[in-house]
Amino acid sequence: MPTHLLKFFSLSLLIMMLTMGRNALADHMLTLGILALRPVAETQARWQPLADYLSETLPGHRVQIQALDYADLEQALLQHKLDFILTHPTHYRLIRERNALSGALTTLIETAHGKPVEAIGGVIFTRTERNDLNTLQDLKNRTIASCSKTCMEGYQMPVEMFIDAGLPPPDDAQLLFLGLPHDGVVETVLSGKADAGFARAGVIEAMAEEGRLDISQIRFINRQDLPGYPFAVSTRLYPQWPLAALPQVDEASARRVAAALLRIEDGTSLARALNIHGFTVPASYASIEDLARKLGLPPYDTPPEITLADIWKRYQVPVILLAMALVIILSLTAGMWLSRRKLAVAKRLSQEQATALKRSNAQLHTLIETIPDLIWLKDPAGIFLSCNPRFEHLYNAPEALIIGKTDHDFVPDELANFFRQKDQEAIAAGKPNINEEWVTFADDGHRALLETIKTPMRDHDGHLIGVLGIARDITERRADEEKLRFLARVVDSAAEAFMVTDTKGNIVAVNSAFTAITGYGEAEVLGKTPAIFKSGRQDRAFYQQMWSSVRTTGYWEGEIWDRRKDGMIYPKWLTITTVRDATNQPTHYVAAFTDITERKAADERIHHLAFYDPLTGLPNRRLLMDRAEHALASSTRTREYGALLFIDLDNFKTLNDTQGHAVGDQLLIEVGKRLVACVREVDTVSRLGGDEFVLLLEDLGHEEESAAALAESIAEKIRAHLGQPFQLEGLPQECDTSSSIGLTLFRNQESSLNTLFKQADLALYQAKDAGRDTLRFFNPAMQASLEARTAMERALRKGLEQREFQLYYQPLVNPAGKCLGAEALLRWLPPDRESVSPDQFIPLAEETGLIIPIGSWVLKTACAQLKAWERHVATNELSLSVNISARQFLQPDFSSRVEHALAESGANPARLKLELTESVVLQNVDEAIERMNSIRALGIRLSLDDFGTGYSSLSYLKKLPVEEVKIDRSFVRDIMQDPDDAAIVRAVLALSQSLNLSVVAEGVETDQQLAYLTQYGCKIFQGYLFSRPIPEDEFSRYLGISAE
Repeated sequence: MPTHLLKFFSLSLLIMMLTMGRNALADHMLTLGILALRPVAETQARWQPLADYLSETLPGHRVQIQALDYADLEQALLQHKLDFILTHPTHYRLIRERNALSGALTTLIETAHGKPVEAIGGVIFTRTERNDLNTLQDLKNRTIASCSKTCMEGYQMPVEMFIDAGLPPPDDAQLLFLGLPHDGVVETVLSGKADAGFARAGVIEAMAEEGRLDISQIRFINRQDLPGYPFAVSTRLYPQWPLAALPQVDEASARRVAAALLRIEDGTSLARALNIHGFTVPASYASIEDLARKLGLPPYDTPPEITLADIWKRYQVPVILLAMALVIILSLTAGMWLSRRKLAVAKRLSQEQATALKRSNAQLHTLIETIPDLIWLKDPAGIFLSCNPRFEHLYNAPEALIIGKTDHDFVPDELANFFRQKDQEAIAAGKPNINEEWVTFADDGHRALLETIKTPMRDHDGHLIGVLGIARDITERRADEEKLRFLARVVDSAAEAFMVTDTKGNIVAVNSAFTAITGYGEAEVLGKTPAIFKSGRQDRAFYQQMWSSVRTTGYWEGEIWDRRKDGMIYPKWLTITTVRDATNQPTHYVAAFTDITERKAADERIHHLAFYDPLTGLPNRRLLMDRAEHALASSTRTREYGALLFIDLDNFKTLNDTQGHAVGDQLLIEVGKRLVACVREVDTVSRLGGDEFVLLLEDLGHEEESAAALAESIAEKIRAHLGQPFQLEGLPQECDTSSSIGLTLFRNQESSLNTLFKQADLALYQAKDAGRDTLRFFNPAMQASLEARTAMERALRKGLEQREFQLYYQPLVNPAGKCLGAEALLRWLPPDRESVSPDQFIPLAEETGLIIPIGSWVLKTACAQLKAWERHVATNELSLSVNISARQFLQPDFSSRVEHALAESGANPARLKLELTESVVLQNVDEAIERMNSIRALGIRLSLDDFGTGYSSLSYLKKLPVEEVKIDRSFVRDIMQDPDDAAIVRAVLALSQSLNLSVVAEGVETDQQLAYLTQYGCKIFQGYLFSRPIPEDEFSRYLGISAE
């Protein structure tokens, strides 16, 4: 490579290596001193995010910022307290003279109104009202405010304008030096203490934006509106502030700091926080040297030494005479000595330069070999002049094969043309050009996104050498950025509202859900505190406790009431989380919340549904039990009596079935209202279900007799009120009803709550047995009945455990007497007592829930019997009917239980018939139909038992998925004597025939009944005329099957 190319390539790489250094840094504190042109505290706060960024970016290092005025900065430099310095160019020039700095690491690029500010300037200004001050010449003998003579923008650059205009610079008598920051200069001019001022360009605009002055009060002298420069300026523009490393900083640390600064991109949160565009490669500060010489600034402020030329000019004639005398004597000797001296010096300098060049080349070669980024140099025609090993991986070729070729030799023409276009754009721009490109590395085929900087290189004469390219793999960084952008979109699209504040409580960010919930747009809340949302529902102590938790634990969660923009107060669930920096100091607070208005309303609805009857709004069983427990406990404390009343409406079922559920519901609601009107506020009116109401009376007094009298008077009042006619919508006439009431007294906790309920229930049954529309108190005889009932329940449980149950079978026959099947009927045969009638134990089993396990046993036993019948030719075609209780049918897993019983026994499901009563089906027709269909899907037939006893049966029959109906024995019994029963039977038979349903007549006991039923089309019969229910062995003999 030619020597001049190597020099420029070396210079470029030495600049770029500052951005690419990756060597590990020693673990120590680095201090960056910054000259404060604005107030020190303001400057410190502005640049603190830079320290945080550098501390995070440089492994093993912590970086601190020290914002200092000019004097303190000089003192810190003398005491070697600083490692890096960011200051204005003239100050940097003086520091470089004193400390032998190698050069700037980077140059700052500030920003204004979103545009980069790559240069600094000064302004000369006065008050607008000073019409006598318009030009530089008008400032002669005027008082001018300035920071100091060391201030570049506030003194040196404005004074240069006087010199360039051929005017004498302002003398010290005119100048009023105030020191930094520049704000003082502006304030002094505005106060009238100075006629004009010198200041840094941009300071006045910044103070105006801060509201500290009205810019219309200022007029600029010698104003130059430079294209692209965002501020008013009166001077030339000079490079922005340099950042340099002090001599004690090792080269690796300096490179890492420079690289970190050069990675700061415009528009990032860090750049916005610093209010800068970023940092760039160091600018040329030669113009600063020229300015210092022009103004006679140090070190150009000392008088020049007297030279031979000065002596010659002043003493020309004597010198000539003396020189003529000496020249002859000394010329030969001096000439010879000087010649030898020059030769020796030239030889030594040549050796030193060769050694330095060799060392520089070795360092450059090491840098090129080890730097992780891709580096290459092309000539203006796009021909490669050099590259590093990392670049060799891209084209999978050594440097020797790359040099002398172009991109077209390695990649497709389309990509090569793109590379060439970017080279030419950099050349045309005359400055570094940055672009991104996806490339495929030829060595291993992996794809990478490269950030490429292409810089046109020129020699000392300005001639173009070529284009230097440096590319960095930013694939992971871009993925991280995309992830951050994705997370930002997720947060903004989240249903949960987010609000971020700084440590002072000022809102700095919100998401879309925040606006949707509060009604406030982002612009309306930024910079404000959450106090604007306060509803007044929480007091000061609440907020003190909340923030105490946040400060102590970094977290708080709970319910709070706030106010929307429209003034509406609403509840929300709020969490506050503290965000901390690397030093564990709080930087922000994140509040996430959701509007829980609907949830609280739902909770209230759920609570109401859990504790109140949805139809009447009265307390339900759950709330009644809770209040009853409290009433018993209160009675124990006060020793006063209370009473429990069970109320049942007489003939309500008839009204409900004949007039429909809507009318029945109206009656229940009105009954609830009348009950509430009859009792005191301390009493409880509850509806347990259907037409069953319960009253809980408290505080009836200490004497049993008076308590019973008071309870009786309330009960009679209720009975009288309920006996008054009801006017119900949909009925043309008033509805009359009556009620039966059972009542029991209690005091202390002598009886359990369960016992009290049973006592009241027994008293109610007594009232109904007494003819209804009456009141009955619980008495010991009822207790005996209750105890007998309890004993039967225990025996029933024991019978289930010890298999005391047996299935009896009653034949189903055709008119010719042939057995078609049987109905399985449950019998309880205790070994220590007589058999118990099903009319006694079946209702008890239903009430206690024992019908569930008993029904499962019946189903399994019946399926096993069916399987046994399949083995004999006389029984293999018989069907078997099994009664299913209401509670059994309504079990959620009933279908699966049936399926399991069939699978376990292996019985043919087509031979199994399940009998359901009308009352079971009509409780919830739609749900019953769905469950019945799931049973039919197993291949089982369904039969509707006791048909005709329900008032709505005929209207629903055609909707039910049944194959058979059974005429209740109550109709068959009086078929020959009661015309109404005969008419119902004929109607059922006719309807069943039209719906293609089989009909079984139950309770057939006489030949006349059989003949009548046969006459009207009945084909299946069951009753004592053919056989009573009999055990399995007798049933076999009935069929004529001998015991095996």
